[in-house]
Amino acid sequence: VGNVHFDFNRYRRALRVIDALQPAIIAIAETKNNFAQYVQSSMHLDAVDVGIQSCKQVCLTHDERTLKLVVASQISYMSMLGVFNMHGKIVCCDDPELPDSLEFAAALAHEKKLWEGIWRQYTCLPPKEAAEKTEQEYAKQSYPIAEDQLLSALYLKRDEFTARLLQQQQIRVVYFGLAETFFGDHYPNLFDRLADLKPQRMKLNEVDKLLIMPH
Repeated sequence: VGNVHFDFNRYRRALRVIDALQPAIIAIAETKNNFAQYVQSSMHLDAVDVGIQSCKQVCLTHDERTLKLVVASQISYMSMLGVFNMHGKIVCCDDPELPDSLEFAAALAHEKKLWEGIWRQYTCLPPKEAAEKTEQEYAKQSYPIAEDQLLSALYLKRDEFTARLLQQQQIRVVYFGLAETFFGDHYPNLFDRLADLKPQRMKLNEVDKLLIMPH
């Protein structure tokens, strides 16, 4: 299931996907350490306020309403995953060894700079325009990764590691990651690597069209 950056409907949509597909395992694009830190932070009563203040250090100019919506959704999303993790349902699929390589450390720094630039542009928009921009991102047929050598190398390495973990699962799995992971123009992307398993892929916003029957 591919999401785009800063979808402030992420929590609601992800919960709807899980409810519809009833996976035995939920796989996510996080390292175990990062995931543990995010979940712990999300449990604090002042998590939204702390998250907003942290984001303001990156986004000096922003729309307060959009910023709050994005942060609140992310915290709710992590809290939800934390509950599933307590029941042994979470598999973290990001490679913790990537930062040990100088090449990939440079790629990670490059990726962070790119996402911070997107974050600044997005949070300057009022909520309605931000939501429209999110849906425009979802509407893309493909995402340009291959032309950026640093980013492409990083995605290829991550996808290789993630594919190995997912191939080890013998039960129904839903994997949440960036839309670029499944629809990026780098080859082989994660969807290509899992072709033998005949996976289904979708973008997170497509769940709004699903008819979910009562259990």
